[in-house]
Amino acid sequence: MPRLNLKLLLVALLSAPLFTGCFWLENDNFEGAVWADDGEGVAYISSSYMTRKRFGHSQKKDFHTRLYITDLSMDNGEQVGSSMAGRATVLYYMKSEGYLLVGRESAKTEISNGQNPNEQRTITFDKMELDGTKTQVARETGLTMVSCDGGSSAFSGLPPVTVIPSPDGKTFAVLHGASTCDSVSQTLTFVDAHTLEVKGDTFDVDLDALVPGHVAQPNLLVNLLPMAWLDQNNFMIGFGSFMSDMTKGWVYTPEEEPVWRENMKFDCLYPATSSSYINENGQSIEVGSGGWFDVGSENSGPDSQTFGCSE
Repeated sequence: MPRLNLKLLLVALLSAPLFTGCFWLENDNFEGAVWADDGEGVAYISSSYMTRKRFGHSQKKDFHTRLYITDLSMDNGEQVGSSMAGRATVLYYMKSEGYLLVGRESAKTEISNGQNPNEQRTITFDKMELDGTKTQVARETGLTMVSCDGGSSAFSGLPPVTVIPSPDGKTFAVLHGASTCDSVSQTLTFVDAHTLEVKGDTFDVDLDALVPGHVAQPNLLVNLLPMAWLDQNNFMIGFGSFMSDMTKGWVYTPEEEPVWRENMKFDCLYPATSSSYINENGQSIEVGSGGWFDVGSENSGPDSQTFGCSE
């Protein structure tokens, strides 16, 4: 082979990864499998997006979400509703009440208050009935990454909105959060899952009581506070060491004053409701990117992380 042609071939081979990294390619995968609240089915997510490789790192954009359900045979997935813009962050399958609840986030937007660069996203929660009817439950735009030192570091802000269905699927706990360099705040509202009518007054969550006074940077911690339904009427936001019996926090009930609870088991707050990655028998479930399912063995003993308190 002539020397010039050989050089051209080598240049082409070495340059190929650089040029291919300039192009966006479509990709999709399955993820986020959860058991139905009654244990008689499975829901999961199909995410599609554009991706490319840049300097050894994958970049992704233009996420779209589709929801699927299947029975316990797990071999006949059925799409529910149409595709939705945004990346899915959480999914609940409240089969007993006939709906799915999905949370999605938009692409981030970088904003600045003149000194500190922050990240902002829009969070949306939709109820998808099993016939494909979609109803927006909550939508909020807010800071999700907050910098207070000119961009040298940042912390995750409270989600602008979070929605968790009660274990019987009849009520939504809707939490709105706001984070700045000066303060963090959160409210809790109970909403009827079918009519979306508010039940009782909105609560201002006392975050100061939840975060110990000796914590150096409480703003960093409030985003990690566990929260869950204890039963179909009572919702708790707590604080405690992992796997300890010293969890404490506020218990909220519609149309009643919040009650402070202490010395509760940590597993009372994991998982947050009756539909999650683990069923009442302690079996976990995962779905691979190609659509195959992996079901764990039963574990209903005291160390299992099934819904509800083990005490």
